[in-house]
Amino acid sequence: MARPETILVTGATGNTGSALLRELVQRDVRVRAMVRRADDPLAAPVAEVAVADLDDEATVAAALAGVDRAYLVTP
Repeated sequence: MARPETILVTGATGNTGSALLRELVQRDVRVRAMVRRADDPLAAPVAEVAVADLDDEATVAAALAGVDRAYLVTP
């Protein structure tokens, strides 16, 4: 059995990212939410949370590990 596809959503606490997060969760999509701080509030429960900063290549690479698709929201 194939593992479910995982989608990374950056900016998961912002207006666009949180709306997408809610929509994907409603559709039972496996989501990894990328946030800047572990205590950032999310609009919906998700499979995983990745703490990362778009200015830090190592944290972004870790957030992308094992991800099939990504939705990039930049400031």
